[in-house]
Amino acid sequence: MITGEKDNFLIKLILVIITNVLYDTNIIHYD
Repeated sequence: MITGEKDNFLIKLILVIITNVLYDTNIIHYD
């Protein structure tokens, strides 16, 4: 079992989901 890589994958996945949600709700604007 490689828990390190799995944890890193989950962290990246969560960060992507959070940024997508914030972008969809227009909280973050990239100008």
